[in-house]
Amino acid sequence: MRYSYINDTTKGDLCSSCGIRVKIKDMENCQPCSTSIKRVTKEWNDNLQKNDFETIWLSEIADKSNNLSLVVGRIHFDVFMKFDYLPAAEEREMVHLQSFARARRIVETCRKFWKEIGEEIKSICQAENDRILLHPINNTLKLNLYNTYELQIDNINIEVLWTENGFVIIENLEALEKRLQTIKKEFKDLKINQIIEGQVFQIFEPGQYKKNKEPKGVFSDFKIEKLSSYFQISEILSEPKTFMMLIPADKTMIIIEKIKEKYEKEMGKVSQRLPISLGVVFANKFTPLRSVLDAGKRMLDRPAPLVKADVMVDIKPDEGKWISKFKSDKFVSNEINGLLNEEIKIKEMNRILNFNFEYPVSFEDGQEDVFYPYFLTCPDWITEKA
Repeated sequence: MRYSYINDTTKGDLCSSCGIRVKIKDMENCQPCSTSIKRVTKEWNDNLQKNDFETIWLSEIADKSNNLSLVVGRIHFDVFMKFDYLPAAEEREMVHLQSFARARRIVETCRKFWKEIGEEIKSICQAENDRILLHPINNTLKLNLYNTYELQIDNINIEVLWTENGFVIIENLEALEKRLQTIKKEFKDLKINQIIEGQVFQIFEPGQYKKNKEPKGVFSDFKIEKLSSYFQISEILSEPKTFMMLIPADKTMIIIEKIKEKYEKEMGKVSQRLPISLGVVFANKFTPLRSVLDAGKRMLDRPAPLVKADVMVDIKPDEGKWISKFKSDKFVSNEINGLLNEEIKIKEMNRILNFNFEYPVSFEDGQEDVFYPYFLTCPDWITEKA
C-alpha cells in the first residue's frame, strides 16, 4: 500500500507519531501508525496478567514529576582494534590470525554486560503500585478496542486504554495521585483508588477536549480491580555495541552510577582501549518519542577521540613511588601494582587536572594480575592534544 500524502501539510496535519504522513480525520495518527499502535497495544493487553514485565507507555515510565529520560551507551570497539597489545613485535602477524577470535570474545562480553545492566535497572525501576482496571458494570459504551482515551473530571485528565474488560489506566499512579491531590484540596489525604471510586468521567479522544468537541460518552458505573505489577522501563535497543533504554528521570543518576561501577569493575583493565560513552536525554512525557530517540542517536554517533596528554600518577605515600611522565612506547604495568583507586594528574597547558581512576589489579582469587597493562602510553600516530 502506498500513501501519496507524504510531508504534504496542505492535505491536513501530520501524524503525531511518525511526523511524515497526514493523520486520519478526527484522530492524531495516520493509518499505518494507527494500525501499528493497535497491534502493539493488543500484544501488551494479552500479557497484562503477567507480573513484572516492561511497559510501552511513556506515562507509566515517567516519574512523579511526569519526566523521563533516555539512557544511551556505546562501547567503542573501533578504539580497541586500533591497538596491538601483543608483547613482541615479531608476533604482529598473529594479530590477523587472532583478530576474529578476539573480536568475538569482546562482542560476547559486551553483550553480557548490557544484558546484566538491563536486569539491574529492572530491580531499581520496579513500579510501586500495580496497574488499575476500571471495569464497567453495565457496558453500553461503543468505543474502538485497544484505543487510548482520556477520562476527564473537573478538567483533570486520566490516560486510559479501552480493552474487552474496561479501561486500564496507563500512567504512573503516583504521579496521577499527586496531580489530583494538588488540583483539588478534598483529594489531599486520599489514595488513588479512593479518589477515582464513584466519580463520573467524560470520555475524550486524546487531545480532543482542546478542540471543544463533544465527548465520546460518560463513564460512571464501574468497579476498580488491581492488575499486574510492572517495570517502569522500556528497552529500545540492547546490542553488544549500543544500549538505549527509557527510564524514570528521578532514577537516572542512580542507574548511570551503576553502569559506571560495573564498567570499572569488569572492564577497568582495558578501559583505555575499550572506552565506554554514556549519554542521557531528559524529556517530559508529552515530548514526541521520535524527538527523544533522535537526540539519543546523535549522542551515540559522537566518536571517542584519542588525544595526547602528559599524565602524572600520584602514588600513595606508603608506596614511595612517583611517575612523572610516560615516555616509553610500551605499556607501564608494574609501577602501580596493588593500587585499586588512584589519583591521576593530567597536565594540560599550564594547569594540572585531577581525577580518580579505578582499576582492578588482581583476579577473583586474589592472585595478582600481571598480564594486563594498566596504562597505555600514547602511540606516535595520535596527533591530537587534550
